[in-house]
Amino acid sequence: MEGRTYSLQKGDLLLINPMELHQPMVLPGSETYERMVLWINREYLTGLGQDGVRLTQCFEPGRENLLRLTAAQSQEIRSKMDMLVQQRRTEDFGGEIYAKGIFLQLMVELNRLSI
Repeated sequence: MEGRTYSLQKGDLLLINPMELHQPMVLPGSETYERMVLWINREYLTGLGQDGVRLTQCFEPGRENLLRLTAAQSQEIRSKMDMLVQQRRTEDFGGEIYAKGIFLQLMVELNRLSI
């Protein structure tokens, strides 16, 4: 990614700005891996910030791309991602609002982890 190579471990998280060139490389004989991708519209994310809180901070230049999470942190992020997917697929009452709340929690957590 942008000339840097990361050797990822289970539970690692990469935060990639859409302007950063990146390409996954899986070495022959490597373990099977799982990748979760969340594309976020910058204008939408910027609009969700308030009171000086920039939810885009974790994607800004100069910050570290790789977050090496503890098992508990990784599980928390995974849980929020799973809940977000579930709510986006449901037609239950208030599903959109519920999904937005989960998304906000996820983005606050990602920014806290990146600071």
